[in-house]
Amino acid sequence: MKKIMFILILFGLAASLTGCADIGANVDFANDKTANIAMGAAVDGPVSRADVPADRLEIFYFHKTARCQSCTTVENYVSDVVRERFAEEVKGGLIDFRTINVDLPENELIARKFKATGSSLYLNRITGGQDNIEFYSDVWRLFGNEEALKNQLEIKIKSLLES
Repeated sequence: MKKIMFILILFGLAASLTGCADIGANVDFANDKTANIAMGAAVDGPVSRADVPADRLEIFYFHKTARCQSCTTVENYVSDVVRERFAEEVKGGLIDFRTINVDLPENELIARKFKATGSSLYLNRITGGQDNIEFYSDVWRLFGNEEALKNQLEIKIKSLLES
């Protein structure tokens, strides 16, 4: 067990040093551009706030162009959770899930809004038009246990939807 914890700690340190995991902070300015919607077609211009419910949850997985297998695996786990466990919420516009390449110039503003510079997961519970951005680091802590990661993420998403 100690050996596993040591390996996980080293992985986390390596991820933070290489830009695989971001350290997040709350910020509040308009989202002008996005890309790569994981559940559908790409968005080329500004997102119209008239198209989406005022209260919703944004789940954004940010990444760089060059990615390691761990980063791709985490993205796949997150995508699986959203697609398999929250399909109705996505369809109804209550959840907006996207993967966003921070290296693309058209994603500069959204990456800056979330302070994302590499592989990272952010959950933004929008209530009353106010962003409540949260960096979700548990995906890296639970990376080695797919079911635990997926179950914890599901619990977190449900709690944010209920708040």
